[in-house]
Amino acid sequence: MGGLAITQAAEHAADQLQGLIYVTAFMPRDGQSLLDLAALDPNPSLRDVAVIDPATTTATVPAKDARRIFYGACSDSQAARALERLRPQLLGPMAATVSLSDVNFGRVPRYYVECRQDRAIPVEVQRRMYEAAGVRSVASLDTDHSPFYSATQGLAAAINGFVEENRTTS
Repeated sequence: MGGLAITQAAEHAADQLQGLIYVTAFMPRDGQSLLDLAALDPNPSLRDVAVIDPATTTATVPAKDARRIFYGACSDSQAARALERLRPQLLGPMAATVSLSDVNFGRVPRYYVECRQDRAIPVEVQRRMYEAAGVRSVASLDTDHSPFYSATQGLAAAINGFVEENRTTS
Protein backbone atom coordinates (compact mmCIF):
# COMPACT_ATOMS: atom_id res chain seq x y z
CA MET A 1 0.00 0.00 0.00
CA GLY A 2 3.05 2.26 0.04
CA GLY A 3 2.42 3.52 -3.48
CA LEU A 4 -0.82 5.16 -2.46
CA ALA A 5 0.73 6.67 0.65
CA ILE A 6 3.68 8.26 -1.16
CA THR A 7 1.42 9.50 -3.95
CA GLN A 8 -0.91 11.34 -1.58
CA ALA A 9 2.00 12.57 0.53
CA ALA A 10 3.60 14.05 -2.60
CA GLU A 11 0.47 16.09 -3.24
CA HIS A 12 0.88 17.71 0.18
CA ALA A 13 4.68 17.96 0.29
CA ALA A 14 5.77 18.42 -3.33
CA ASP A 15 8.17 21.23 -2.41
CA GLN A 16 10.05 18.92 -0.06
CA LEU A 17 10.57 16.08 -2.54
CA GLN A 18 13.13 15.53 -5.26
CA GLY A 19 11.23 12.56 -6.66
CA LEU A 20 9.29 9.38 -5.92
CA ILE A 21 10.42 5.83 -6.52
CA TYR A 22 7.66 3.24 -6.72
CA VAL A 23 8.90 -0.30 -6.10
CA THR A 24 6.40 -2.74 -7.65
CA ALA A 25 3.72 -0.59 -6.08
CA PHE A 26 0.25 0.65 -6.81
CA MET A 27 0.50 3.95 -8.66
CA PRO A 28 -2.83 5.76 -8.56
CA ARG A 29 -4.08 8.67 -10.59
CA ASP A 30 -6.42 11.33 -9.24
CA GLY A 31 -9.60 9.82 -7.79
CA GLN A 32 -8.36 6.22 -7.69
CA SER A 33 -8.13 3.88 -4.72
CA LEU A 34 -6.16 0.72 -4.10
CA LEU A 35 -9.35 -1.23 -4.76
CA ASP A 36 -9.73 0.48 -8.15
CA LEU A 37 -6.18 -0.46 -9.09
CA ALA A 38 -6.47 -4.02 -7.76
CA ALA A 39 -9.48 -4.47 -10.06
CA LEU A 40 -7.11 -4.09 -13.05
CA ASP A 41 -5.79 -7.60 -12.33
CA PRO A 42 -7.74 -10.16 -14.40
CA ASN A 43 -6.42 -13.02 -12.21
CA PRO A 44 -6.47 -11.62 -8.70
CA SER A 45 -4.47 -14.17 -6.71
CA LEU A 46 -4.13 -11.81 -3.76
CA ARG A 47 -7.84 -10.99 -3.53
CA ASP A 48 -8.64 -14.69 -3.78
CA VAL A 49 -6.70 -15.56 -0.62
CA ALA A 50 -7.19 -12.48 1.58
CA VAL A 51 -9.11 -13.19 4.76
CA ILE A 52 -11.40 -10.34 5.74
CA ASP A 53 -12.21 -9.83 9.43
CA PRO A 54 -15.34 -7.64 9.68
CA ALA A 55 -14.88 -7.19 13.42
CA THR A 56 -11.50 -5.48 13.02
CA THR A 57 -12.08 -4.29 9.43
CA THR A 58 -8.78 -5.80 8.37
CA ALA A 59 -7.48 -8.14 5.70
CA THR A 60 -4.86 -10.82 6.32
CA VAL A 61 -3.03 -13.10 3.91
CA PRO A 62 -2.34 -16.60 5.31
CA ALA A 63 1.39 -17.37 5.59
CA LYS A 64 1.39 -20.13 2.96
CA ASP A 65 -0.24 -17.81 0.44
CA ALA A 66 1.90 -14.83 1.45
CA ARG A 67 5.03 -16.89 0.84
CA ARG A 68 3.89 -17.65 -2.72
CA ILE A 69 2.46 -14.22 -3.54
CA PHE A 70 4.93 -11.83 -1.88
CA TYR A 71 8.15 -13.80 -1.42
CA GLY A 72 8.32 -16.33 -4.27
CA ALA A 73 11.92 -15.51 -5.23
CA CYS A 74 13.15 -15.20 -1.65
CA SER A 75 15.20 -17.80 0.16
CA ASP A 76 13.40 -19.73 2.88
CA SER A 77 15.16 -17.72 5.58
CA GLN A 78 14.31 -14.39 3.91
CA ALA A 79 10.68 -15.43 3.55
CA ALA A 80 10.48 -16.63 7.16
CA ARG A 81 11.85 -13.31 8.40
CA ALA A 82 9.41 -11.38 6.22
CA LEU A 83 6.42 -13.50 7.25
CA GLU A 84 7.16 -12.72 10.91
CA ARG A 85 6.66 -9.04 10.11
CA LEU A 86 3.36 -9.29 8.22
CA ARG A 87 0.41 -7.72 9.98
CA PRO A 88 -3.27 -7.34 9.12
CA GLN A 89 -4.02 -4.40 6.83
CA LEU A 90 -6.86 -1.99 7.53
CA LEU A 91 -9.56 -2.03 4.86
CA GLY A 92 -10.45 1.68 5.09
CA PRO A 93 -7.27 2.96 3.42
CA MET A 94 -7.76 0.46 0.58
CA ALA A 95 -11.01 2.17 -0.39
CA ALA A 96 -9.77 5.75 0.10
CA THR A 97 -9.21 7.67 -3.11
CA VAL A 98 -6.25 9.94 -3.70
CA SER A 99 -6.74 13.59 -4.54
CA LEU A 100 -4.00 14.86 -6.86
CA SER A 101 -3.26 18.00 -8.85
CA ASP A 102 -0.83 18.90 -11.60
CA VAL A 103 0.26 21.89 -9.52
CA ASN A 104 1.66 19.69 -6.73
CA PHE A 105 1.91 15.96 -7.41
CA GLY A 106 2.16 16.52 -11.15
CA ARG A 107 5.52 18.25 -10.88
CA VAL A 108 7.22 15.58 -8.75
CA PRO A 109 9.45 13.31 -10.88
CA ARG A 110 8.38 9.67 -10.65
CA TYR A 111 10.31 6.46 -11.24
CA TYR A 112 9.17 2.85 -11.16
CA VAL A 113 10.82 -0.49 -10.39
CA GLU A 114 8.77 -3.23 -12.02
CA CYS A 115 9.17 -6.78 -10.77
CA ARG A 116 8.42 -9.35 -13.41
CA GLN A 117 7.71 -12.27 -11.05
CA ASP A 118 5.36 -10.30 -8.78
CA ARG A 119 2.21 -12.23 -7.94
CA ALA A 120 0.69 -9.48 -5.81
CA ILE A 121 0.72 -6.89 -8.61
CA PRO A 122 1.38 -8.70 -11.90
CA VAL A 123 3.81 -6.97 -14.24
CA GLU A 124 1.04 -6.30 -16.78
CA VAL A 125 -0.88 -4.34 -14.12
CA GLN A 126 2.28 -2.53 -13.04
CA ARG A 127 2.87 -1.45 -16.63
CA ARG A 128 -0.69 -0.24 -17.12
CA MET A 129 -0.40 1.90 -14.00
CA TYR A 130 2.97 3.49 -14.66
CA GLU A 131 2.19 4.11 -18.33
CA ALA A 132 -1.08 5.82 -17.39
CA ALA A 133 0.40 7.80 -14.52
CA GLY A 134 3.58 8.83 -16.27
CA VAL A 135 7.09 8.10 -15.07
CA ARG A 136 10.50 9.36 -16.10
CA SER A 137 12.12 5.93 -16.09
CA VAL A 138 11.47 2.29 -15.34
CA ALA A 139 13.87 -0.35 -14.08
CA SER A 140 12.90 -3.96 -14.53
CA LEU A 141 13.92 -6.71 -12.11
CA ASP A 142 13.30 -10.41 -12.60
CA THR A 143 12.05 -10.99 -9.07
CA ASP A 144 9.01 -11.08 -6.80
CA HIS A 145 7.02 -8.42 -4.91
CA SER A 146 9.82 -8.06 -2.37
CA PRO A 147 13.04 -7.06 -4.14
CA PHE A 148 14.30 -5.50 -0.89
CA TYR A 149 14.74 -9.15 0.22
CA SER A 150 15.12 -11.11 -3.00
CA ALA A 151 17.11 -8.74 -5.23
CA THR A 152 18.80 -6.22 -2.95
CA GLN A 153 21.72 -5.44 -5.26
CA GLY A 154 19.49 -5.01 -8.30
CA LEU A 155 17.10 -2.79 -6.36
CA ALA A 156 19.95 -0.68 -4.98
CA ALA A 157 21.38 -0.27 -8.49
CA ALA A 158 17.97 0.78 -9.84
CA ILE A 159 17.49 3.34 -7.07
CA ASN A 160 21.01 4.71 -7.55
CA GLY A 161 20.33 4.99 -11.28
CA PHE A 162 17.14 6.94 -10.66
CA VAL A 163 18.89 9.27 -8.22
CA GLU A 164 21.65 9.96 -10.75
CA GLU A 165 19.14 10.51 -13.55
CA ASN A 166 17.11 12.88 -11.40
CA ARG A 167 20.28 14.78 -10.49
CA THR A 168 21.23 15.29 -14.14
CA THR A 169 17.73 16.18 -15.41
CA SER A 170 16.55 18.48 -12.63
